[in-house]
Amino acid sequence: MKKKGLMLLTVVAAALSFSTSAFAQYSKTIGPKDLQGIIQLEGSASNSTSTTATVNFKLYQVTPAGDVFIERDLIGVAPYSSSTYKVFSNTSLPWGTYKYEIVARDGVRASGYISSR
Repeated sequence: MKKKGLMLLTVVAAALSFSTSAFAQYSKTIGPKDLQGIIQLEGSASNSTSTTATVNFKLYQVTPAGDVFIERDLIGVAPYSSSTYKVFSNTSLPWGTYKYEIVARDGVRASGYISSR
């Protein structure tokens, strides 16, 4: 009985170790920066995986009370390729401190800079 319990525990531990790596994520913050107007993020993203990757760009206003979510944009990056991108806020925003968070699955890397127009 003890042997079966140990075997079951080993199988569960192995399954969990695979599942956590399958959900690994890449996250990068660009900013914060004091801006106003149409906030834009421009840069490049690369995908080293065998499937198309979706990259999330989340715009936040940074405040003393915490970050306030403004909006999100998505782009797709083809397998084993790189692409440039430009994402913009949908509306002109008041003077404040803003940042973009880039989130994608592991195997994707992105860089860029935040500015306004």
